[in-house]
Amino acid sequence: MASQAELKPARVRPVPPALNSPDYQPPERPVAKPTPRWRNGFAHAVPWLLAVMLTTVILQIALGGAMALGEDYEYREVHGMLAGILHLLPLMVILTGVLAKDWPATAAGGAVLLLVGFQYPLIELTGAVRSMHVLNALLIFTITLLTMHERMPWVKRVKPQAKAPKA
Repeated sequence: MASQAELKPARVRPVPPALNSPDYQPPERPVAKPTPRWRNGFAHAVPWLLAVMLTTVILQIALGGAMALGEDYEYREVHGMLAGILHLLPLMVILTGVLAKDWPATAAGGAVLLLVGFQYPLIELTGAVRSMHVLNALLIFTITLLTMHERMPWVKRVKPQAKAPKA
């Protein structure tokens, strides 16, 4: 057994007051650092990149319809050229979304990139399965539209309110 000389008193932390006590003081929240100016610039660019991508998707759908309903195939070259541009736009959205720390836009850009890449095997299929090419284009349209709409500056966003502590 240890002798009295070897024992040293330890510092004891006081017990904080209970949450329902009048003496309770909530801990101070750390002040959030302001977003850097360069990151705000990328955040402002994301919805406009999505708008350009949406316009390209609409043109692609219109050109595809013109090719399907028309007798001549003069729209095929323009449709193919826009498909190349449509590969670059989701990459730009991904890069801009990462730099802006906009993770939902980055994920949407990645999803659109995969869906655009999936268009080529779909058009090579035969029969009724080939119609999935059009449905995939509509899915690309929907993802781009919804992602863009959430980020447009004139859209009012409702912030969720924190729940009040129960007394």
